[in-house]
Amino acid sequence: MATITITIPDSVVARVVDALGTHYGYQAIIDGAPNPETKARFVQRMIRTHIKNIVREQEASVASQSAFVSTSTAVDSEIVLS
Repeated sequence: MATITITIPDSVVARVVDALGTHYGYQAIIDGAPNPETKARFVQRMIRTHIKNIVREQEASVASQSAFVSTSTAVDSEIVLS
């Protein structure tokens, strides 16, 4: 299995985690209780989810386009209107 590593300088890691946590909607308190997931873990999970969603959307787009072309070709050759 391949590994993707993102290296963030120590001097800016807090800024990056804060920005991404805010962007993805991290909440330190959920229903009046502390969130058991740290902001850093939340950000890691959101990055993984984001990458998976991009791959899923791209592959679905390619499959959809392929299905459209196949269907269009079949309709064009099989259905003749006069």
